[in-house]
Amino acid sequence: GDGDGIGDACDPDVVSCAPGELFEPIIDPNATVTSGDTGLTCLGCSITDEGNVINTNLDDAARISVPAGLTGSAFIQVTDTSQTYTGAHRVGFVVQNPDTLIDLTLLETITITTLLNGTEQESFTGSSLVALSILGGGDQALVSFDSTDDFNQVQIDLGSLVGLLNDLDVFSACVAPPAP
Repeated sequence: GDGDGIGDACDPDVVSCAPGELFEPIIDPNATVTSGDTGLTCLGCSITDEGNVINTNLDDAARISVPAGLTGSAFIQVTDTSQTYTGAHRVGFVVQNPDTLIDLTLLETITITTLLNGTEQESFTGSSLVALSILGGGDQALVSFDSTDDFNQVQIDLGSLVGLLNDLDVFSACVAPPAP
């Protein structure tokens, strides 16, 4: 039912994000990436290797790090420079927590937002997001939601955890047609 060739009754909730797959990455040469944080409230936040999110090596990752107990967040934003996704789509990021599996506690610190030419369209956080295992990706997960509005940019924000440094490896931004 979800377009992966496996009926929903037998589907192990495993997906792939690669060229020619149901979920396709937004990558070079038709992509740009920016990163940052929400300002003074995110002192000590860092983003490294953000260019890895849009390169053609889907095994490379950027890392977002947010110190414990902060009220701010850090983000990576990917822009598709070749198209606007119109109507309903599934959109998200392939991510991995370097220290543990993606769980509800970590999901509550992740927000994914779609934008159209810099204007926010839709935004989902925590339990509103779906986390699916990546085929052959170890502990990687595709964290996504079903969009309804047009967009050409997608952004992932990471907030802090209580008492722990919050690290998240971000491999790629991915888009798929709407679920049937």
